[in-house]
Amino acid sequence: MSILGTTGIESERQGLVAGLLTTAQQIGAAIGVGVASVATALLLEGAFPPILVESYRYALLVSELLVFIAIIFAIYLAIRRNHKQIP
Repeated sequence: MSILGTTGIESERQGLVAGLLTTAQQIGAAIGVGVASVATALLLEGAFPPILVESYRYALLVSELLVFIAIIFAIYLAIRRNHKQIP
């Protein structure tokens, strides 16, 4: 991910971009699982229930589905980019 994220960036700024990518990844994972767990608990149990392990299970399943969709989209974009570079 870091290589793809820093491709095309000037060498003076690659460290900054790599740091931003890593920070976004860590914050996104922490906030994403928390928000998904609370949302799942609210959908399953109603207003403000205790967050149970079952909520985390469903939240992680939804997160895995989103990652799968993102991987397919990334592959599509990589293939599309390669086809544009062929003369």
